[in-house]
Amino acid sequence: MKRILIAVTALGIISGLLAGCGGGNANPAGNNKPGTKIETACGTYWELTPEELYSMISDEMFILQYDSVKTGNIPATDLYIEYPYIEENIDKFPADKSTYIVIYCTQGSKSAEGASYLVSQGYSSVFQLAGGSIAWRNQGYPIIAG
Repeated sequence: MKRILIAVTALGIISGLLAGCGGGNANPAGNNKPGTKIETACGTYWELTPEELYSMISDEMFILQYDSVKTGNIPATDLYIEYPYIEENIDKFPADKSTYIVIYCTQGSKSAEGASYLVSQGYSSVFQLAGGSIAWRNQGYPIIAG
């Protein structure tokens, strides 16, 4: 009886976590994306090195700096959202949830939180810059004031 109670409790906790994720990843077959696949309770995003991001930047991407201060932008950045106000600004994101979205911050921790939030909202092509703009700059890639 005790084992059944533990199993039911565990299932309830897991179900509650999944229910709070807003549908999870809308692209479960997205193994063909560049970067390192990061699985969260709410879906999947991909972590990119500066080299990977540099090689794939295009006008079709939506690039976001998500940080507590503006530290300069990676070229082609579309939007800056102050941390932790991503949820209040979700209306500024592309309506097409399959759009490639790249999110970065100074070191990578805030953008990882942001990437998790975006996949919880059903975005299926979310990428996060590993090491943030510091890693980008250390690899010799340009930063634009702004």
